[in-house]
Amino acid sequence: MYDLIIKNGLVIDGTGGLSFQADVAVQDGFICAVGALKDAVAAQVIDAAGKVVTPGFIDGHNHADLMAARFPDMENLTVQGVTTVCTGNCGLSSAPIPNYYMSTMGDREALEKIIPPLMTEQIPQFSATVLPVDQVREAFRSAYDVALDWSGWKEYIQHLERTGIGANMMGLVGHGVLRAQILGSDCLRAATEEEIDRMCAMLRQCMEEGACGLSYGFDYVPSSYAEEDELLRLAAVTAEYDGLVSAHIQHSPFRHGKMNREFQPYQGFREFLEIGLKTGAHLQVSHLRTPFKPLADQYAASAAANCLLTMFEEYRRKGVRVTWDVLPNYPVAGEYAPMLATKLQCYVKKCGSLTRFQEMLNNEQYTARLRAELVNRDNLGKDQMYGFDIQTPDWDLMWEVTAHTNTAYVGKTIRELAGEAGREPLDMMLELLRSDVRTCGRLVVAQKDYIGFSEFVNHPDASIGLDTECCNYDCCMESRPDMPPVYMGSYSDFSGMVWLIKHPDVCVSREKLIASMTGRTAKNLGLRDRGLVREGMRADLLVIDWERLDANIDYIHPNRAPKGIDYVFVNGVLTAEQGKPLNPRAGMVISNLTQRMP
Repeated sequence: MYDLIIKNGLVIDGTGGLSFQADVAVQDGFICAVGALKDAVAAQVIDAAGKVVTPGFIDGHNHADLMAARFPDMENLTVQGVTTVCTGNCGLSSAPIPNYYMSTMGDREALEKIIPPLMTEQIPQFSATVLPVDQVREAFRSAYDVALDWSGWKEYIQHLERTGIGANMMGLVGHGVLRAQILGSDCLRAATEEEIDRMCAMLRQCMEEGACGLSYGFDYVPSSYAEEDELLRLAAVTAEYDGLVSAHIQHSPFRHGKMNREFQPYQGFREFLEIGLKTGAHLQVSHLRTPFKPLADQYAASAAANCLLTMFEEYRRKGVRVTWDVLPNYPVAGEYAPMLATKLQCYVKKCGSLTRFQEMLNNEQYTARLRAELVNRDNLGKDQMYGFDIQTPDWDLMWEVTAHTNTAYVGKTIRELAGEAGREPLDMMLELLRSDVRTCGRLVVAQKDYIGFSEFVNHPDASIGLDTECCNYDCCMESRPDMPPVYMGSYSDFSGMVWLIKHPDVCVSREKLIASMTGRTAKNLGLRDRGLVREGMRADLLVIDWERLDANIDYIHPNRAPKGIDYVFVNGVLTAEQGKPLNPRAGMVISNLTQRMP
């Protein structure tokens, strides 16, 4: 008798080949039969007639490292069908931390117990919060009632295995974290030869303990201060283990502590490809984007996207192993703050509350000073990273009002409202907050379409990375009364995969699309036992009501489950059903030592 049979489903097996009618049987967490099994019996039987059976979705670029310790159920991922994630990206990871803790994501409340609150909201392109790890351990327990009880990679894995995790996780070692361990708070400089030796030794130990590779974050400090020799030597260590070397390549003109206004992102792509050429490492380019900026329109973006794909092929002909993932062009993931005031939260905190901030906006002197700081970029903080940087072209077209006491404002961009009122866009934005400090808004998706998304997602080599974290459905938090709410996840965190499936720019067949979300991503990441509906594979499986699929997005309350993901199995265990998390924590930590391709 089998543990599970999913019968009568239309199987899309993750290879990109044609779908077929079949039953799928599971025993001891593995797929053990695919075919006609009408006489077979099982402890659990699911009738998938009229529905689609696929492998579990694999998120090739995720930031669940620290959040898996806080939210081990990983509800936002499992409910949308994500059964495996690759974490530790962009040079950021939660291990190793034997000496120092470097702020990544999801740790603001803990850090605010140690340092002034505004210092926890810095732009990662320009500054890094690096603290002695022993200071952070107690703050972390106090803030979240969770023990930050690991130093090395092995201890980190052991922590996750003790608590259990909702989805499977493979982890990369963040280059920025390695720099922080060796250089400490003095990490915004080039490393010495001796320091590079120590970084290589620490990376080698992590690989020996099961890490699956290395990640760079060339746009972020302290990674952006590394010289070529450091980058090459670390990649070479990873290549010794046939590990993955991923990179958030350089898109920003800021590098080595300086601005290069002539920089174009194609130079960043070429830099990373050269690392693969010189070391033989398997490269994974994170959240592919067009290699030139600014782009005037969709036609320019399309041409630039194809230019980049041609560059990849040139390097492949030279022997470079390079793959990549596509970031769906939804608004920001990681955190979601529906109130416009949250984009100016540093000012809200200084005032003490939303009410007081609104009162101050009625003070002409205060508003003039605030306006001048925004114009001159004198008060940059993390909140402004996705906020109202008026130096960004068309910033006022990027924001659409979703809630205001004056309902005539809803559904219009700040530019539209400014035009109707005969005001400057910045003044209009401040007026929105002055008249209703709880005004809500969202980034308009159309303004993020010029990233070559269509060319990338429909390419035969496409794989998918959501660039999200993990959290649970009760993740709305307020730092104190009368402050703007912040959700640990945005609506993209909760429904990114379904949003992608339903995107109108996706032109490939659903078989090829599912392959990009499952089998091809598994292959790119080097996973040998997941991503396909095939005998001998781990039983990460989905039953999908394709006709009912709906991302179910709410622009003010992001934590809503998508519709149509009827059943989610992780390692053969039912983990979510009809949009409800069951939280058996059936995931496993994937080790480079046992799970990757030989």
